Amino acid sequence: MIETERLRIRNFVSEDSKSCFESWGKDKDLGKYIILYPMSEICEMELLVSSLEKNKHAWVLEEKKSGNIIGYITVDIPYVNRTSNNPELLFLMLMGGVSVQAQVSKFKSVSYADGVVTPNSNGLYVWGQQKSGTVYLTFDIPGKQIIQENPVTKTKVKFEIFDKPQKWVVRKNYKYLNFECMESETMEKYYVRLCEYDSGTFKVTVMSPKSAVRYQVVYMKDGVEPEHVIDSYDEAED
Repeated sequence: MIETERLRIRNFVSEDSKSCFESWGKDKDLGKYIILYPMSEICEMELLVSSLEKNKHAWVLEEKKSGNIIGYITVDIPYVNRTSNNPELLFLMLMGGVSVQAQVSKFKSVSYADGVVTPNSNGLYVWGQQKSGTVYLTFDIPGKQIIQENPVTKTKVKFEIFDKPQKWVVRKNYKYLNFECMESETMEKYYVRLCEYDSGTFKVTVMSPKSAVRYQVVYMKDGVEPEHVIDSYDEAED
């Protein structure tokens, strides 16, 4: 623990959930800048704190006088080269938010599934069977675009990013980023979700109001495909 004149800086404990929720979890102003806020239920904060409690590089900022937790600091490395343990992409989380560093990241699909919204699905996608297929997905943060390339049909679709996520949304065994986009030719609105599981696998979902495609992908370090590809599928997100 580190102490300053005004603050205690220490690691998270499960008992912090209530103070975090009351102090800033319900803050509506945070919702203008950070995905996930404001939180409507304390269980949402409990999930976040549970995840941060396991992170030795996450610290709460506790005000000495009031005992309130006014924020937190964490250094998070979500993308890791699994063979050499070298960090590839760095995200810095400060005061409850994450600043996404400028970068270009490329993924290759190993399989995919099509999804549609039906009259009886309550607005949720109904997914078809997982099929083999190769598509390259490039997240060009500096260029504010996501590029989807099909090497077989030689087609390329560009999604212009007009709302970049400010932080990872943390769930029990995975976390994700949502990008709000516009397809450059049709001008239609899309959401592109990049999801990383604790197992080290990745998934990218390209969503429109009525249909979607969900890709199981591998991260391509420096644009090079990994030697060993894990082709696993996890529906815990849905």
